[in-house]
Amino acid sequence: MVQNQHTVVDVTQWEEDVSEVFSPYPEGAREKRLLYAPQDISTYYKFLTDGHCYLFKLSHSRYPEEFWSEIIAYRLSVPMGILIPPAFAAYNASRRESGALIEWFLDPPNESDSLTLRLGGDLFLEHVNDFDRKKGKQHNFQTLSLIFKNLAKSRAGFSNWKQEWAKIFLFDALIGNTDRHQNNWGILKFEPKELSESTKEVAKLVSAKWKLSPTFDNGTSMGREYSVEELLKWDNEEIKRYVLRGTHHIKWHIGDPKKAKHNELLKMLASEYPETRDIMLNCLSKVNSNVFEGILSDLSQLNDISVKLTRERADFMLKLLNFRHQWLFSELEK
Repeated sequence: MVQNQHTVVDVTQWEEDVSEVFSPYPEGAREKRLLYAPQDISTYYKFLTDGHCYLFKLSHSRYPEEFWSEIIAYRLSVPMGILIPPAFAAYNASRRESGALIEWFLDPPNESDSLTLRLGGDLFLEHVNDFDRKKGKQHNFQTLSLIFKNLAKSRAGFSNWKQEWAKIFLFDALIGNTDRHQNNWGILKFEPKELSESTKEVAKLVSAKWKLSPTFDNGTSMGREYSVEELLKWDNEEIKRYVLRGTHHIKWHIGDPKKAKHNELLKMLASEYPETRDIMLNCLSKVNSNVFEGILSDLSQLNDISVKLTRERADFMLKLLNFRHQWLFSELEK
Protein backbone atom coordinates (compact mmCIF):
# COMPACT_ATOMS: atom_id res chain seq x y z
CA MET A 1 0.00 0.00 0.00
CA VAL A 2 1.41 3.40 -1.03
CA GLN A 3 1.57 5.84 1.88
CA ASN A 4 1.33 9.64 1.76
CA GLN A 5 3.35 12.01 3.92
CA HIS A 6 0.74 11.83 6.70
CA THR A 7 2.34 8.62 7.95
CA VAL A 8 5.42 7.41 9.82
CA VAL A 9 8.35 6.11 7.75
CA ASP A 10 9.82 2.81 8.94
CA VAL A 11 13.62 3.08 8.50
CA THR A 12 14.49 -0.10 10.40
CA GLN A 13 15.97 -1.83 7.34
CA TRP A 14 17.57 1.22 5.70
CA GLU A 15 21.32 1.12 5.05
CA GLU A 16 23.34 3.47 7.23
CA ASP A 17 26.31 5.46 5.90
CA VAL A 18 29.28 5.13 8.24
CA SER A 19 31.79 7.23 6.27
CA GLU A 20 32.80 10.84 6.76
CA VAL A 21 32.01 11.81 3.18
CA PHE A 22 28.93 13.83 4.04
CA SER A 23 30.41 16.21 6.57
CA PRO A 24 30.19 19.08 7.47
CA TYR A 25 26.41 19.13 8.01
CA PRO A 26 26.09 16.15 10.40
CA GLU A 27 27.35 18.08 13.40
CA GLY A 28 25.77 19.64 16.47
CA ALA A 29 24.26 18.56 19.77
CA ARG A 30 21.72 16.07 18.46
CA GLU A 31 22.55 12.57 17.28
CA LYS A 32 21.95 12.03 13.58
CA ARG A 33 22.63 9.32 11.02
CA LEU A 34 22.80 9.36 7.25
CA LEU A 35 20.61 6.66 5.71
CA TYR A 36 20.13 5.41 2.15
CA ALA A 37 16.54 4.90 1.03
CA PRO A 38 15.88 1.53 -0.64
CA GLN A 39 15.76 1.68 -4.44
CA ASP A 40 12.03 0.93 -4.45
CA ILE A 41 11.05 3.17 -1.53
CA SER A 42 8.62 5.27 -3.61
CA THR A 43 6.54 2.14 -4.10
CA TYR A 44 5.60 2.35 -0.43
CA TYR A 45 6.14 6.05 0.37
CA LYS A 46 5.39 8.14 -2.71
CA PHE A 47 6.85 11.29 -1.09
CA LEU A 48 10.36 9.74 -0.83
CA THR A 49 12.98 9.35 -3.56
CA ASP A 50 14.39 5.95 -4.50
CA GLY A 51 18.01 5.51 -3.41
CA HIS A 52 18.28 9.06 -2.03
CA CYS A 53 20.16 9.99 1.16
CA TYR A 54 18.20 11.09 4.22
CA LEU A 55 19.30 12.35 7.60
CA PHE A 56 17.65 10.53 10.50
CA LYS A 57 17.78 13.16 13.23
CA LEU A 58 16.97 12.34 16.83
CA SER A 59 15.96 14.65 19.66
CA HIS A 60 18.23 15.98 22.36
CA SER A 61 18.10 13.53 25.27
CA ARG A 62 16.50 16.18 27.52
CA TYR A 63 13.79 17.06 24.99
CA PRO A 64 12.37 13.82 23.52
CA GLU A 65 9.70 15.58 21.39
CA GLU A 66 12.16 18.04 19.87
CA PHE A 67 12.34 16.30 16.47
CA TRP A 68 8.70 17.22 15.80
CA SER A 69 9.79 20.86 15.45
CA GLU A 70 11.80 19.94 12.33
CA ILE A 71 8.74 18.32 10.76
CA ILE A 72 6.38 21.16 11.68
CA ALA A 73 8.88 23.69 10.30
CA TYR A 74 8.92 21.90 6.96
CA ARG A 75 5.13 21.72 6.77
CA LEU A 76 4.92 25.47 7.51
CA SER A 77 7.59 26.35 4.97
CA VAL A 78 5.66 24.94 2.00
CA PRO A 79 2.79 27.49 1.89
CA MET A 80 5.16 30.28 2.95
CA GLY A 81 7.49 29.68 0.01
CA ILE A 82 10.62 29.12 2.11
CA LEU A 83 13.09 26.45 1.00
CA ILE A 84 13.52 23.92 3.80
CA PRO A 85 14.62 20.29 3.36
CA PRO A 86 11.55 18.01 3.44
CA ALA A 87 11.18 16.36 6.85
CA PHE A 88 8.96 13.44 7.87
CA ALA A 89 8.25 11.45 11.02
CA ALA A 90 10.29 8.24 11.14
CA TYR A 91 10.87 5.26 13.41
CA ASN A 92 13.56 2.58 13.80
CA ALA A 93 11.82 -0.39 15.41
CA SER A 94 14.98 -2.36 16.23
CA ARG A 95 16.45 0.57 18.19
CA ARG A 96 13.11 1.99 19.31
CA GLU A 97 14.17 5.40 18.02
CA SER A 98 11.86 8.15 16.83
CA GLY A 99 13.14 11.08 14.80
CA ALA A 100 12.81 13.38 11.82
CA LEU A 101 13.75 11.93 8.44
CA ILE A 102 15.22 14.88 6.53
CA GLU A 103 15.98 14.86 2.82
CA TRP A 104 19.71 15.21 2.31
CA PHE A 105 20.27 18.31 0.17
CA LEU A 106 23.95 17.56 -0.49
CA ASP A 107 23.12 14.46 -2.54
CA PRO A 108 24.26 15.45 -6.07
CA PRO A 109 22.10 14.66 -9.12
CA ASN A 110 24.57 11.96 -10.23
CA GLU A 111 28.01 10.67 -9.37
CA SER A 112 29.72 12.82 -12.00
CA ASP A 113 28.55 16.05 -10.37
CA SER A 114 29.92 17.95 -7.39
CA LEU A 115 27.75 19.62 -4.76
CA THR A 116 29.51 21.28 -1.86
CA LEU A 117 28.44 23.36 1.13
CA ARG A 118 30.38 26.26 2.60
CA LEU A 119 29.15 27.03 6.08
CA GLY A 120 28.54 30.57 7.29
CA GLY A 121 31.28 30.25 9.88
CA ASP A 122 33.87 29.74 7.14
CA LEU A 123 32.59 32.83 5.31
CA PHE A 124 32.75 34.89 8.51
CA LEU A 125 36.36 33.81 9.10
CA GLU A 126 37.27 35.51 5.82
CA HIS A 127 35.79 38.82 7.02
CA VAL A 128 36.42 38.87 10.79
CA ASN A 129 40.00 38.06 11.76
CA ASP A 130 39.30 36.87 15.30
CA PHE A 131 35.94 35.28 14.57
CA ASP A 132 34.94 32.75 17.21
CA ARG A 133 34.27 29.77 14.93
CA LYS A 134 32.80 27.62 17.71
CA LYS A 135 30.39 29.97 19.50
CA GLY A 136 30.00 32.71 16.89
CA LYS A 137 30.07 35.59 19.38
CA GLN A 138 30.68 38.06 16.52
CA HIS A 139 27.92 36.61 14.34
CA ASN A 140 26.21 39.78 13.08
CA PHE A 141 24.02 41.02 10.27
CA GLN A 142 26.28 43.84 9.10
CA THR A 143 29.11 41.42 8.32
CA LEU A 144 26.62 38.97 6.81
CA SER A 145 25.35 41.70 4.48
CA LEU A 146 28.94 42.52 3.47
CA ILE A 147 29.58 38.84 2.69
CA PHE A 148 26.55 38.64 0.42
CA LYS A 149 27.16 42.00 -1.24
CA ASN A 150 30.59 40.72 -2.23
CA LEU A 151 29.15 37.41 -3.41
CA ALA A 152 26.50 39.20 -5.47
CA LYS A 153 29.19 41.10 -7.38
CA SER A 154 30.58 37.93 -8.91
CA ARG A 155 27.84 35.32 -8.53
CA ALA A 156 24.42 35.82 -10.11
CA GLY A 157 22.85 33.35 -7.67
CA PHE A 158 23.06 35.89 -4.84
CA SER A 159 21.37 38.89 -6.45
CA ASN A 160 18.28 38.39 -4.24
CA TRP A 161 20.14 37.73 -1.01
CA LYS A 162 18.25 40.44 0.95
CA GLN A 163 14.88 38.98 0.07
CA GLU A 164 16.03 35.43 0.86
CA TRP A 165 17.42 36.38 4.26
CA ALA A 166 14.28 38.39 5.05
CA LYS A 167 12.27 35.19 4.60
CA ILE A 168 14.66 33.17 6.75
CA PHE A 169 14.67 35.67 9.62
CA LEU A 170 10.88 36.03 9.40
CA PHE A 171 10.45 32.25 9.50
CA ASP A 172 12.80 31.91 12.48
CA ALA A 173 10.81 34.57 14.33
CA LEU A 174 7.52 32.77 13.57
CA ILE A 175 8.67 29.38 14.88
CA GLY A 176 10.78 30.91 17.65
CA ASN A 177 14.09 29.51 16.37
CA THR A 178 17.00 30.78 18.48
CA ASP A 179 19.76 28.76 16.84
CA ARG A 180 20.42 30.07 13.30
CA HIS A 181 24.10 30.26 14.18
CA GLN A 182 27.06 30.49 11.81
CA ASN A 183 27.05 26.72 11.18
CA ASN A 184 23.30 26.52 10.54
CA TRP A 185 23.39 28.27 7.19
CA GLY A 186 25.68 28.24 4.21
CA ILE A 187 26.08 28.54 0.46
CA LEU A 188 25.95 25.71 -2.07
CA LYS A 189 28.12 25.23 -5.12
CA PHE A 190 26.98 22.83 -7.86
CA GLU A 191 29.43 21.96 -10.62
CA PRO A 192 29.25 19.24 -13.29
CA LYS A 193 32.52 17.28 -13.41
CA GLU A 194 32.36 15.90 -16.94
CA LEU A 195 34.79 18.51 -18.27
CA SER A 196 37.81 18.07 -20.51
CA GLU A 197 41.10 19.52 -19.28
CA SER A 198 41.21 22.02 -22.14
CA THR A 199 37.86 23.56 -21.20
CA LYS A 200 37.98 23.06 -17.45
CA GLU A 201 38.97 26.58 -16.42
CA VAL A 202 36.41 28.28 -18.68
CA ALA A 203 33.70 25.79 -17.79
CA LYS A 204 34.22 26.44 -14.09
CA LEU A 205 33.17 30.04 -14.58
CA VAL A 206 30.20 29.16 -16.75
CA SER A 207 28.75 25.98 -15.27
CA ALA A 208 29.32 26.41 -11.54
CA LYS A 209 26.12 27.48 -9.83
CA TRP A 210 26.06 29.15 -6.42
CA LYS A 211 23.09 29.76 -4.17
CA LEU A 212 22.04 30.02 -0.54
CA SER A 213 21.55 26.59 0.99
CA PRO A 214 18.13 25.38 2.12
CA THR A 215 17.20 26.54 5.61
CA PHE A 216 18.33 23.51 7.59
CA ASP A 217 18.34 22.70 11.32
CA ASN A 218 15.07 24.14 12.63
CA GLY A 219 14.61 22.05 15.77
CA THR A 220 15.53 24.61 18.43
CA SER A 221 12.08 26.15 18.28
CA MET A 222 8.40 25.80 19.17
CA GLY A 223 9.06 25.76 22.93
CA ARG A 224 10.73 22.35 22.70
CA GLU A 225 12.80 23.02 25.85
CA TYR A 226 9.77 22.83 28.18
CA SER A 227 8.02 19.69 29.34
CA VAL A 228 4.29 19.25 28.82
CA GLU A 229 3.82 19.36 32.59
CA GLU A 230 5.41 22.83 32.69
CA LEU A 231 3.45 24.07 29.68
CA LEU A 232 0.10 23.13 31.19
CA LYS A 233 0.73 25.69 33.93
CA TRP A 234 1.19 28.57 31.47
CA ASP A 235 -1.50 31.18 30.92
CA ASN A 236 -1.62 33.72 28.08
CA GLU A 237 0.59 36.19 29.93
CA GLU A 238 3.31 33.58 30.42
CA ILE A 239 3.17 32.72 26.72
CA LYS A 240 3.51 36.42 25.88
CA ARG A 241 6.52 36.83 28.17
CA TYR A 242 8.15 33.75 26.68
CA VAL A 243 7.68 34.94 23.09
CA LEU A 244 8.92 38.46 23.78
CA ARG A 245 12.14 37.09 25.30
CA GLY A 246 13.01 35.25 22.08
CA THR A 247 16.13 36.21 20.14
CA HIS A 248 17.87 35.28 16.93
CA HIS A 249 21.38 33.87 17.26
CA ILE A 250 22.70 36.82 15.25
CA LYS A 251 23.35 40.40 16.41
CA TRP A 252 22.71 43.46 14.27
CA HIS A 253 26.16 45.05 14.69
CA ILE A 254 29.31 43.16 15.60
CA GLY A 255 29.77 45.33 18.69
CA ASP A 256 26.27 44.88 20.09
CA PRO A 257 26.34 43.34 23.58
CA LYS A 258 23.33 41.08 22.97
CA LYS A 259 21.69 39.09 20.22
CA ALA A 260 18.84 40.78 18.37
CA LYS A 261 15.31 40.03 19.52
CA HIS A 262 13.10 38.31 16.97
CA ASN A 263 10.94 41.35 16.22
CA GLU A 264 13.73 43.92 16.49
CA LEU A 265 15.88 42.31 13.81
CA LEU A 266 12.95 42.21 11.37
CA LYS A 267 12.17 45.88 11.95
CA MET A 268 15.83 46.91 11.54
CA LEU A 269 16.01 44.86 8.35
CA ALA A 270 12.86 46.54 6.98
CA SER A 271 14.28 49.93 7.90
CA GLU A 272 17.61 49.35 6.14
CA TYR A 273 16.11 47.52 3.16
CA PRO A 274 12.49 48.77 2.79
CA GLU A 275 11.72 46.29 -0.01
CA THR A 276 11.99 43.41 2.49
CA ARG A 277 9.02 44.60 4.56
CA ASP A 278 6.41 43.60 1.97
CA ILE A 279 8.21 40.31 1.38
CA MET A 280 7.96 39.43 5.06
CA LEU A 281 4.33 40.53 5.31
CA ASN A 282 3.51 38.49 2.20
CA CYS A 283 5.08 35.38 3.79
CA LEU A 284 3.00 35.87 6.92
CA SER A 285 -0.18 36.33 4.90
CA LYS A 286 0.17 32.86 3.37
CA VAL A 287 -0.48 31.11 6.69
CA ASN A 288 -3.05 31.53 9.43
CA SER A 289 -4.52 29.78 12.44
CA ASN A 290 -6.37 27.26 10.27
CA VAL A 291 -3.12 26.27 8.55
CA PHE A 292 -1.34 25.91 11.90
CA GLU A 293 -4.15 23.85 13.38
CA GLY A 294 -4.34 21.58 10.33
CA ILE A 295 -0.62 20.78 10.42
CA LEU A 296 -0.56 20.10 14.15
CA SER A 297 -3.75 18.06 14.07
CA ASP A 298 -2.39 15.82 11.29
CA LEU A 299 0.88 15.19 13.09
CA SER A 300 -0.67 14.57 16.51
CA GLN A 301 -2.73 11.74 14.98
CA LEU A 302 0.34 9.74 13.92
CA ASN A 303 0.47 6.72 16.23
CA ASP A 304 3.02 4.28 14.74
CA ILE A 305 5.93 5.91 16.57
CA SER A 306 7.34 5.63 20.09
CA VAL A 307 7.49 9.40 20.78
CA LYS A 308 4.18 10.87 19.70
CA LEU A 309 3.31 14.54 19.30
CA THR A 310 0.86 14.78 22.19
CA ARG A 311 -2.33 16.77 21.89
CA GLU A 312 -1.21 18.90 24.85
CA ARG A 313 2.06 19.88 23.17
CA ALA A 314 0.32 20.45 19.84
CA ASP A 315 -2.16 22.79 21.57
CA PHE A 316 0.70 24.73 23.13
CA MET A 317 2.51 25.00 19.80
CA LEU A 318 -0.70 26.30 18.24
CA LYS A 319 -0.92 29.04 20.89
CA LEU A 320 2.70 30.02 20.23
CA LEU A 321 2.23 30.16 16.46
CA ASN A 322 -0.99 32.15 16.70
CA PHE A 323 0.55 34.66 19.10
CA ARG A 324 3.74 35.09 17.07
CA HIS A 325 1.84 35.36 13.79
CA GLN A 326 -0.37 38.22 15.02
CA TRP A 327 2.52 39.88 16.86
CA LEU A 328 4.84 39.89 13.85
CA PHE A 329 2.09 41.25 11.61
CA SER A 330 1.58 44.08 14.09
CA GLU A 331 5.31 44.81 14.41
CA LEU A 332 5.93 44.91 10.65
CA GLU A 333 2.84 47.00 9.87
CA LYS A 334 3.83 49.79 12.28
